[in-house]
Amino acid sequence: MLVGETGVGKSSLLHRYSEGEFKQDFVGTAGVDMKQKNIEHMSHSVKMHIWDSTGDVKFRPLSN
Repeated sequence: MLVGETGVGKSSLLHRYSEGEFKQDFVGTAGVDMKQKNIEHMSHSVKMHIWDSTGDVKFRPLSN
């Protein structure tokens, strides 16, 4: 899961990693987004689900 402040590039990072391309014109994430990426690790196929959350304060995890 990607978590961070608004506008720091979480969606750009996720898109670059999962799709292999850079897009400069992202619109902010509303709520959450999810991408999937298949990778090979130690001769096993692993399907990763990566969640991208909005930077909005109401979606941030609670901190102590």
